[in-house]
Amino acid sequence: MDSQTRDFYSPTHVVFGWGASARTGAEARRLGGRRVFVVTDQRVHSAGLTREPLKSLGDAGIEAVIFDDCEVDPSTATVERALERYLAEGCDVIVCIGGGSPICLARAVALRASNPTLSLRAMEGMNKFAAPPKPTVLVTTTTGSGSEVSPVFIITDPERMVKMNVGGHGAQATVSILDPAMLKSLPAGQVIATGMDAITHSLEAFLSNRASLITDALAIRSLEVLWKHIGPAAYSVNNMESRGQMLLASIVSVQASGSARLGLVHATSDQICAFHHVSHGMSNALMLPVVMEYNLPAAPDKFVELARATGEDVRHEADAPEAFLKAIARFYRRMGIPTRLPDVVDPASFDDWADRTLDNPLYTTTIRQPGKAEIVELYRRAKAGWSWP
Repeated sequence: MDSQTRDFYSPTHVVFGWGASARTGAEARRLGGRRVFVVTDQRVHSAGLTREPLKSLGDAGIEAVIFDDCEVDPSTATVERALERYLAEGCDVIVCIGGGSPICLARAVALRASNPTLSLRAMEGMNKFAAPPKPTVLVTTTTGSGSEVSPVFIITDPERMVKMNVGGHGAQATVSILDPAMLKSLPAGQVIATGMDAITHSLEAFLSNRASLITDALAIRSLEVLWKHIGPAAYSVNNMESRGQMLLASIVSVQASGSARLGLVHATSDQICAFHHVSHGMSNALMLPVVMEYNLPAAPDKFVELARATGEDVRHEADAPEAFLKAIARFYRRMGIPTRLPDVVDPASFDDWADRTLDNPLYTTTIRQPGKAEIVELYRRAKAGWSWP
């Protein structure tokens, strides 16, 4: 064991179970809610997924002010617009009903409301805020984002074309409610995209230079569950059990990555998402194979554990580390996940993207840190299309 000091911190109160969204009002009331600010998006609201949580708030005698103007990958401008409404309406607790984008927006509003003199740019990074966020209750409608328990949320800065990571100790949500019944209408494509985000959290936590025995245990177990259930959750008619398992496993994966941190997959994929509006989860999926192959020489023993966790035969020691790369190749074929960057991606942008990767704080926690030329080559390999062997 090395001498590096590590932290494990997971303060969010998690409520899990069928029908758990009926607890929304009670939890908001317990946090002092009288007039709550409900963040959602128009798709979730129009689909009726807000009905049960809003009823719960009403039954608890709580007024609800609804803000449903949240886009995919919310911007700094949307945060400021939502904050202005929150303050003008005299709201207290912030309730979110939605997936990763509304959750990030709700958490950003909560942090800005308690730090009125600090912009999100000023708080970009870890532990740059002065006061903890306003109380938040999150009711998730998707699997995989893990923002329900993460110390970090993501907001897009369109002026710099940067996806800002903002957070730190104490920036987590106060309460997260995980109700598998809220996932019934989730499309297969979204299950895959968010599931790949969760799988990336497990893998990068396990391959972080800040990993520990605690985070490794969480990362490996969450990977096993996610790898097993993502297919049935996306494509099986009777998929609610698998979706519930993915919901829990995605939380566990972020409890691992929230302390061990993420790495090169996220640091390289942010550019795909920011410049070409590919979803966060699929951007990760596009870079994951080439980065995993690049990481293998730095942690062959850990790659044996990853192969074992994904059901590979690792009895032949000479081939054991590479077995996980074979597992990735088969998994991508089975799930129909692309291994080539979209045609719209111009290789001329790779030099700039490499600079942005080097500036990303997640670059510092990856287990193997490439130079600029190596990052450009990773992008080129992803553009050409990855395969193994």
